[in-house]
This record gives sequence, C-alpha cells and structure tokens, in this order.
Amino acid sequence: MSRSLRIDPKDAAPIWRQIEEGMRRLVASGALAFGMMARLLIVLVVLLALAASDRDAGLAAALTYGAAYTAELGLSLFGYYAQEPPA
Repeated sequence: MSRSLRIDPKDAAPIWRQIEEGMRRLVASGALAFGMMARLLIVLVVLLALAASDRDAGLAAALTYGAAYTAELGLSLFGYYAQEPPA
C-alpha cells in the first residue's frame, strides 16, 4: 500500500478523483494521522522555544496557533457532520 499521495496527469481518472483515492489510502494506512501528529509536535517545540526566548512573542504565537487549531477542528467537524449519511 502506498503511503504517499501520487497524482498522475496521464491517468484517465480526473485529478480530483486521484486526490480523493490517495487521501483514502493515506487515512487507511495511518500515515495521515502520523503526519498530523508530527506537525503538531514540531509546532509545539517551536512555540516552546519562542516562548522561552521572548515571552510576549511566544504568547502571541501560542494564541494564534490555538485559534487556528480551533478553527481547523471546527471546520473539520462541520465537514464531517454535513456529509450525507451512507446508505
């Protein structure tokens, strides 16, 4: 099973379909969840380093990150619950 998103312009399937199928493969393999967790940890390390060096900038960055994370979570939940239920 491929653990990366591959787009082939020569494929007969439309690009949006290739992306959709690729994302399904990534979710099924767990690679997407691992990548999201790694991103979270890397950003938190950077925020901690920034907060240790400059308190005001660290607080501003942490608040911005928290707001962005909350917005992303809200949009994801909205997208999930707005879908048509499977038959």
